[in-house]
Amino acid sequence: MEPKRNTNVMPTRVEDSECGAASSPFTANFKRQPKPVSSMPGLKLEDFKLWKEIGSGRFGKVHLARHKLTRTIYAVKKMSKKMIKSLKMCHQVILEIKLQMFLDHPNIVKLYGFFDDIEYIYLVMEYMEEGTLYERIQRQ
Repeated sequence: MEPKRNTNVMPTRVEDSECGAASSPFTANFKRQPKPVSSMPGLKLEDFKLWKEIGSGRFGKVHLARHKLTRTIYAVKKMSKKMIKSLKMCHQVILEIKLQMFLDHPNIVKLYGFFDDIEYIYLVMEYMEEGTLYERIQRQ
């Protein structure tokens, strides 16, 4: 099931003061606005119903999720700010989020939006029913 696309602009701010930045790089002026998950200001974890864990990585876990208002299915990646900071990867994570917001290719998972809380950064991504590229290659 492909998520519904929305062309409104989502707030582009992730608190990264714990990473040592004076102000959030997400507030920078972009020539092009990213494709957002929604236009709702103040998007938060409570806006989603998280289901089963569908993946994990260095910074956290990925959950299958449904946006409660739109009922759209997403993959929500939950990344630990503490882990990112301890590995001195703040700048790298910020750059990857910025880049992924602008990528639009059939072979790359789409990043629809992001938000954060005190402990985590959440990435709202396209849900790929067939799993990861690595899993798909192993099945063939």
